[in-house]
Parts: sequence; structure tokens; C-alpha cells
Amino acid sequence: GTLLIRESDNSTRVLEGDNGIIDTYDVKLSVDPTETVTVNLDFGFDNQVQVFDLSSATPDVPITSLTFGPDNNDWRTLTVKAIDDTVRENTGVVTITHSFESIDPVYSDAQAVELDVQVFDNESAEVLVTESDGSTRVVMNVEGDDYTLRLVSDPGAEVYVNLYGDGQ
Repeated sequence: GTLLIRESDNSTRVLEGDNGIIDTYDVKLSVDPTETVTVNLDFGFDNQVQVFDLSSATPDVPITSLTFGPDNNDWRTLTVKAIDDTVRENTGVVTITHSFESIDPVYSDAQAVELDVQVFDNESAEVLVTESDGSTRVVMNVEGDDYTLRLVSDPGAEVYVNLYGDGQ
């Protein structure tokens, strides 16, 4: 068995701050368990993100584990938020490792499942590009594609972003 993960827009990206970006992903066990299965979430040493289970009794409290069981294996939506700090950092990737604890024979020796989260810092001067459906694809004589641009922090003054094409 394993943990199935569906990312929104095929990736998981978060931006620190009050005007930041949160993201979600859905999880479910691949096989309905016969015993209780605990999925532990490990964020590594960085402590840059938190995960919340909106379907829990305490949706505003960060989680470090999920519990599935017989008759309890529905898709669950988890929210990822970046922890806002006052440190200027480069954009980075935090890996959330989902490991299993169970006496269920399908999950007792199951391999951990990793999810990469791209974390953008709100103390840096950057332009964040968000592509529709996670990529930009353009075919000649066919309808185009789109993307959005936003600054990761308030610069306190007007900013101009120059866009340059490659002539194609």
C-alpha cells in the first residue's frame, strides 16, 4: 500500500506572509485498511511549512499525523502554509515525508511518500510567476496559454516588470 497524493495544479507552492499564498493537496490510502493506519508527517529540519487538516475538529491547529482506518479512507484535503519569519531567504524546497505506522499488513512495511513544497520568501524582492495548469504550452495557430505575475512582497512604490519574448 501507499499514500495517494493529488496536488492542486500539479505542484505545491506557498508564499510567506499575511498576503501570502497557501496551497492544498489531497491524500488517501491506496488500499482500504483493515486496521488503523497512522501517517506521520515529517518536515525535515527546516521548519518552513505547516500542514492543516480542514476536516478535523481543530482545522486551525497544525498537524503532524493523520489517522485512517476501516471505513475511514476518504480523500482528505490538507492545507499547506509557509511559516512567516523575518529572515531574508532564497526560494527553497521543503520535502514533507509521509511515513506509515500500522499493524495492517498492507501498510506495516510500506515505503514513505514524499511531497516537495516550493517555499517563497516574502522578505525578498521577487516576481512570482504562476502558470495555468502548472505549465505554459503554446502551439502555433492554436489558442494560447496564460500565467499570472505578482510581487512576493509590497515594495512600497510602483514597480515595472519588463517582459521579453524570444521572437517565436
